[in-house]
Amino acid sequence: MKSETDAKLKALQLKAAKAEGDVKTVLNARANHLREEYQRSTAKVKSAAAGDLRRAANKIDA
Repeated sequence: MKSETDAKLKALQLKAAKAEGDVKTVLNARANHLREEYQRSTAKVKSAAAGDLRRAANKIDA
């Protein structure tokens, strides 16, 4: 997931570097949105994994 996101971000950043005005603003906004989505997704995955580990640990303790 990270390498795919990094590739998309790099492509957007290259396009934004060549763009001007409103186009540049839109491309930068897309890049920011993509970063935020990636952070939300990784947080969900980490939270789910932590929950699974807690449940497994509780089974062992029981």
